Amino acid sequence: MNRMSVVVALLATPMAWSGALAADKPTAMIESVTPAVGGLNPTDYLQPGRTIILPEGGTLVLDYLGSCIHETITGGTVRIGTEQSQIEHGKVIRSQYDCDGSGLQLQASMSDAGGVAVYRTLGQPTKPTLTIDAIMPVIVTSAMTPITLQRIDGNDEPVDLGAPTPYGTRAVLDLARTGRSLAPGGTYRLTQGGRMLVFKVDPQAQAGAVPLVQRLLPL
Repeated sequence: MNRMSVVVALLATPMAWSGALAADKPTAMIESVTPAVGGLNPTDYLQPGRTIILPEGGTLVLDYLGSCIHETITGGTVRIGTEQSQIEHGKVIRSQYDCDGSGLQLQASMSDAGGVAVYRTLGQPTKPTLTIDAIMPVIVTSAMTPITLQRIDGNDEPVDLGAPTPYGTRAVLDLARTGRSLAPGGTYRLTQGGRMLVFKVDPQAQAGAVPLVQRLLPL
């Protein structure tokens, strides 16, 4: 599940859960930006049409949620699209990975819209809405409260993962840093206050270095 195709462009030129949300749903997430650019933070979600001006030599790393495209952009003007960016007067290196793009975009949309009330109406969901290709995912959330993990396709007890670490304008809990791995093929539920996410680990998921877009769990 880690097949990858790479496209390099130099000096480049120019399912939603509600109709209202569909119009504004994020399509990309920032991995990093160097040097710092005002208003941009790692793990920020970006909507189509957003324009970013990078300083000469500045680097912006993006993950497109729906298309599973990873971009490393150097310099120039960046316009966020639905599947990839438009770059003027800059350079971009693109890689495309296997990931659950529709699930990622839906979950990020719900998270970015403050989906606490939505999750509460669902009770204790058991059907996965997202499949990841990594056994050590990264949880990205807007809350700093503790997160609980439970495998729900067996008789496992809930496990307290603790509180995430502030990062940019959000909070992150990286299971690789805690040394906790999940079972390939397992179905799990994350709970944080009124927020819930049921996800599945791909049966072919393996340990090792995996791109963020394949490890991401927006909560």
